[in-house]
Amino acid sequence: MKYNDYELLYMVREKDEYSSRFLLEKYYPIIKNISIEYYNKYKDYGYDLEDFIQEALLAFYRAVDTFSENKDVLFYTYLCVCIHRRFGSFCRRFNSHSKIISNSYLTSLDDVQVVDNSVDIDKTMHFNDICKRLKQILLNLSFEESCIYELKMNNFKYKEIASLLDIDIRNVQSKYNKIIKIINSKLINY
Repeated sequence: MKYNDYELLYMVREKDEYSSRFLLEKYYPIIKNISIEYYNKYKDYGYDLEDFIQEALLAFYRAVDTFSENKDVLFYTYLCVCIHRRFGSFCRRFNSHSKIISNSYLTSLDDVQVVDNSVDIDKTMHFNDICKRLKQILLNLSFEESCIYELKMNNFKYKEIASLLDIDIRNVQSKYNKIIKIINSKLINY
């Protein structure tokens, strides 16, 4: 029997162990991918991937406890924000003088700068312009489209995305193809 996230969250709060395991299994790929992303950035500080996964799991359980169905947001989005915030705090503890960790689940393309004296300044400006245009395109996507795009960019399969977002797999494929067409048409001159 397939339950949506709201039903699962209700059953988890009613202490249904099966629902708790099922919800964790459903979101574990996201937990693991975000953990790997942060681990790759901060692995030189002596922490193992398991430390990062543990932090993400703590964020997952907090998200389950604090998620409000009354807000106009998917549990998936809320979970991603919780995990990124948890990692923000975790990484600042051992890296207080490094770059600021973003609480957003979208990559901030404004911060991308190429600084290399051997690189042609025109190419650098061109690259930065493309990044800004891409960011603008992504910000104009619907919420569901931006979730699909982000998950696909994180190497999730169509079937996994459909399961996470509780939508039909054909809908995921068509929306992703639409997003790629939009990006290609807006950046064709670059």
